[in-house]
Amino acid sequence: MTTKFFTLVSYSSSPDFLEQFKETLKQYKVVHLIDVPQQINYGAFYADLVDELGEVVNVDEDIKTGNAKSHERWTDIRYDKEKDFTFRHANSRQPLHTDAAYVTFDLEVNFFFCIENADIGGATTFIDSDDLCCILAKYEPALFKKLKTLEVSFGKGDDQNKKSRIIDTDKRGVKLNWNYFRVMPDNPKEVLEMCEEFHKVLENKIVGGGLLTAVYLKPGEAALFQDNRVLHGRNSFYGNRTLIKGGFNFNL
Repeated sequence: MTTKFFTLVSYSSSPDFLEQFKETLKQYKVVHLIDVPQQINYGAFYADLVDELGEVVNVDEDIKTGNAKSHERWTDIRYDKEKDFTFRHANSRQPLHTDAAYVTFDLEVNFFFCIENADIGGATTFIDSDDLCCILAKYEPALFKKLKTLEVSFGKGDDQNKKSRIIDTDKRGVKLNWNYFRVMPDNPKEVLEMCEEFHKVLENKIVGGGLLTAVYLKPGEAALFQDNRVLHGRNSFYGNRTLIKGGFNFNL
């Protein structure tokens, strides 16, 4: 089955919505969920929704150590001037990455639901893995070959680490594993140079070229996406902005 890139879905209380929505999440790499009921407890709403869709993956981390906090279901992505040394609590643009780049657990679907949207800016941005590979194959063939061949060690804190190629494939297509800021410094020189080059291409050509799809979330809305089938980032913003992040794997 060929997975498509992006679609918009309106929430419905109809009995068959959940099954249809689950199939949509499998068919599309990024889904923007809109028309969610207003003035409700969004945490409870999405907890119930996710429990119906699959098995929750606890994704929270300790902000100081970077270690996994496996008992926490959600992660708050919230501007906090006192903690803006991390992208999680900053209002600056966040470079493209995959969230599970440095962890060993499986994460089929990642999602953000919005509690408070920024006054200006703050879109979540995406590029499709297939589009990225087409660009690299045509315009950066030497780099593209390395990205498919060389393994990279990623890590965070004392208990999170992974070794993976940045670009790989499986029966469903292209898989990506990338976070520039989690590339371990003890990687071989050739690997570190490749990562620097890839980061510059993403920043200068992909982001700088205006090639991203921007998703602006309003309160109650969500972006659900297949973490390793896209790269995602964030535009800078003014004002307060609060998203809640979670993840799950589909029930068989």
